[in-house]
Amino acid sequence: MTNEATTKDSWDVRMDGDMVIVGLSERTREAYLRAVRQLANFHRMADPGTLEEQHVKDYLLWLRTEKRAAPGTLSIAFNCIRFFHHHSCPRDWITQLKFRIPKETKLPAVLTIDDVQRIMHAIVRPRFRAYFWTVYSCGLRLNEALALQAGDIDSERMRILIHRGKGAKDRLVPLLAATLDVLHDYWKTHRHAALLFPKTAYQGGVVLGTNQTMSESTVQGALRRVVVELKFTRNISVHCLRHSYATHLREAGVNLRMLQQYLGRRGRFVRAAARNRGREQQLEQADDCRTGAHVAEDNVLVPASDEYRPGERGREDQRSGADRLTSCAHAG
Repeated sequence: MTNEATTKDSWDVRMDGDMVIVGLSERTREAYLRAVRQLANFHRMADPGTLEEQHVKDYLLWLRTEKRAAPGTLSIAFNCIRFFHHHSCPRDWITQLKFRIPKETKLPAVLTIDDVQRIMHAIVRPRFRAYFWTVYSCGLRLNEALALQAGDIDSERMRILIHRGKGAKDRLVPLLAATLDVLHDYWKTHRHAALLFPKTAYQGGVVLGTNQTMSESTVQGALRRVVVELKFTRNISVHCLRHSYATHLREAGVNLRMLQQYLGRRGRFVRAAARNRGREQQLEQADDCRTGAHVAEDNVLVPASDEYRPGERGREDQRSGADRLTSCAHAG
């Protein structure tokens, strides 16, 4: 009885419950708990709720000077600790503790189309080939692609619905005919009722499907092996394929506003519109840019906002971007 009560009252259980209430994702919750646990371990205390302001400052100073942590790592650590002492274990001093940590601006790693073709050629297993091609050709994040379900694919309008992307936002992305063929061919190998990339299990030499998706470590390890095999000297991750998708479409002339919608990123044009309109129009415009989109007759995804609709030149640029990706698919 005492152990059960202690478990329910432990700081990590309370903090995880608070994060669930505010709607943080599982990965974010794990990162926050890990950061606070590291703070407690640094001071060799079982309960970080007993720490004072100076303890937090000493830990951040150690991260900066001894561990030489990057600004992004420092910012994450500070925000996690502040969440804990603001929500889960309220302390008066946390409201006065403020740091302005400068952000690093780094150029993302980008592959050439030839590099993408080499990677696709080197991938042997069908599930990894289908997965990485989908990530690249649709510009998806790692977990967005893993979570894809058969019902998310709209083969008539040639688009994919991404559920609860970063920031818990839905969005629509264009679907290439080549990608649809790849997904359909791979789905026929497992015919899972819902998932496109289910985790596989083996029993008596027979491959069994599960109701779980492939793990992050599985796809990351698969790409890492291919990168080593091809002797790439750059640090290439799954997210690098998303950066490459954006770069290749931009080079092909796809409008920046539309590209921001495909990637699920809020562009500056949303904020500019908000400054020039009334409050109701601001909210309406922001909603349009986050979730509104429609498909034109030629199956090209375009923004639903009345402020911007591409003309024939814009659609030609989009088609050239699709042709660019499709040529990579055929070559791969």
